[in-house]
Amino acid sequence: MGMAASQARLLSITARLTNNENTGQAVSYSKQRLADQTQQITNEYNEALDATKLTVLTGFNGAVANYEDISYNLMTGMRMAENNKQYVVTDTKGRILVTEQLADAYTKSRGNYNQFLANLGYSQADITVQVTSNDENKKAATEQQIHEAWDKYFASVGINKFMPEHDFGFSFSETAAYGTTREDVDNSDNYNIGDGYVGYKRTAGYEQAIDENGQLMYSEYEIEAEETTVNVQVLDGYEQAKDAEGHLKYENLKRAFGSSTSKEIAYVAAVDAGHAVLLTTYPNIDKKPCYVLEGYDSYGMPKYNVYVDKNDTNDYSNGDSSHYNVIKLSETTDAAEYNKYLKYVPQFTSTSVADISKPILDYSKPIYKAGEEKTVKNVKKYNTESEPIYDYSKPIYVKDGSGNQIYDPINYEGTTQESRDLFDYAMAITEAYLRVNNEDGTSENGVPFKQQYDLDAFKSPANLDNNNTIKYYRNLYDQMQTCGYFTYTDTPVKSVNDKEHYKYSEEGKGTNKVAKNPLKDNYTFEAALRDGSLRLKYYSSTDKAFKSTTISEDNCIQEVPDERAIAKAESKYTQDMADLESKDKRFDLELKKLDTEHNALETEYESVKSALTKNIERSFKAFQG
Repeated sequence: MGMAASQARLLSITARLTNNENTGQAVSYSKQRLADQTQQITNEYNEALDATKLTVLTGFNGAVANYEDISYNLMTGMRMAENNKQYVVTDTKGRILVTEQLADAYTKSRGNYNQFLANLGYSQADITVQVTSNDENKKAATEQQIHEAWDKYFASVGINKFMPEHDFGFSFSETAAYGTTREDVDNSDNYNIGDGYVGYKRTAGYEQAIDENGQLMYSEYEIEAEETTVNVQVLDGYEQAKDAEGHLKYENLKRAFGSSTSKEIAYVAAVDAGHAVLLTTYPNIDKKPCYVLEGYDSYGMPKYNVYVDKNDTNDYSNGDSSHYNVIKLSETTDAAEYNKYLKYVPQFTSTSVADISKPILDYSKPIYKAGEEKTVKNVKKYNTESEPIYDYSKPIYVKDGSGNQIYDPINYEGTTQESRDLFDYAMAITEAYLRVNNEDGTSENGVPFKQQYDLDAFKSPANLDNNNTIKYYRNLYDQMQTCGYFTYTDTPVKSVNDKEHYKYSEEGKGTNKVAKNPLKDNYTFEAALRDGSLRLKYYSSTDKAFKSTTISEDNCIQEVPDERAIAKAESKYTQDMADLESKDKRFDLELKKLDTEHNALETEYESVKSALTKNIERSFKAFQG
């Protein structure tokens, strides 16, 4: 090999030696980093061995306490409520975190507890028969139960609606769901169980009591005779009420026209006192409208036929054709033709009042007529100036012009939770009993129900197994109503339409834009309890209210070693150490290979160097010789 080739060869070997040494140094550094990683993995593993989790006491197996890992469903569910305590979860504002199902049920109920229960398939109506039942004994017992329920409510708000003895006297009227339009009012889907109102028979006092001798009873009396013949008194009506000026009073008074003896049409109108007064007269009898009362509608409003001249274009119906039926006369030039209708019109003088509207009766002034005669003993002579004695088993009911009973709605007038509970319960059992149609499609109040109450469709306290669940929902409802509520949903439109109550959450993602759902993700729920973003309250049966508690103070929650984290850490430690060991072996093999290569290069280097040295020496000798 020539000198030039030897020199090139020597340079190449030197470069390879340098690269070999650099590579060996890099591998050595990698082995050193493996040692650091091993220490880090060991430290993480040791920390994981100290990890804890929250568990909840769910009951006992004999003397052994049973604990389960904490989660939203476990903590707030029925099992905890029945076996331990009822818990609710709140945010930092005090709002209750509920499931989406509960949020939907509350939203649809619009503050109506009975409808809230119905939306969940429950009812607090603990009755087993309805008004259409053939079991008269059970019906009577149920009606008594309804009476007692309303009596308790009335007593709680200081209202004395009924005396101890009274008949059934209630009605139920359904109302369309909120937002129902005129176009879809006949759609039964717009009528919900829980929507409606209860009415009680309008009364105006009680009949005056009659003693065993057929005489009206007063508080003061004396014995007038040991035996005599008397007429048994029979109620025959009531005097018409008068105002302070002595005018007879009417209700639902509308315009009325009448003929006076001077052939004038008198125009009368209602005033605040409820009576009619003569306002003015018109001389042209042939040209003026004639109002004739034809009866009353189902609400007690009067209905009129209005007779007018055939050329009269005025709207005498006032836009209310259901109460004013305008009839144009074929002949108005002949007064005799028009006079045919005047027989229906009351006669007026300058001081007369209208008598075509429904009179207002004075129920404190009954009119009695004599009935059959009978011989009686110990006849009492009552002081009619003393206080009358009334028969509270005989209420005086107020009816409309068509003879239909008038019912006044019962509105909630309380201010306490007790009165609210009593009202809701009375409403529930009344609706369950009355909201059903007869076989012919009619109902007890005369208006067919579009949505009937099906006793079998709801879980109620009639089955004692449902009591705890209904109490559980009552507590939740009260908290949602008092404190507010929110939930998580995977339906974006809900969170857009109601941002206050619905938070959008895609399960398992938890990006910076979408929160993880603590209702479904147990780790997220536990972490929120630990950092205070979610908090706990429990129902105290002693205080009848929810009380705040913490994970460190609550006697049902304990912190224990987290087998989940430990097992996960052990798996990760084993895998990481195996990976490091594999890398370490690979680095050892690579270092051994580099060492062998380095030795070979050094041997070659020495050989080439020796050959080059000899060549140089021979060359110098040649030049010297």
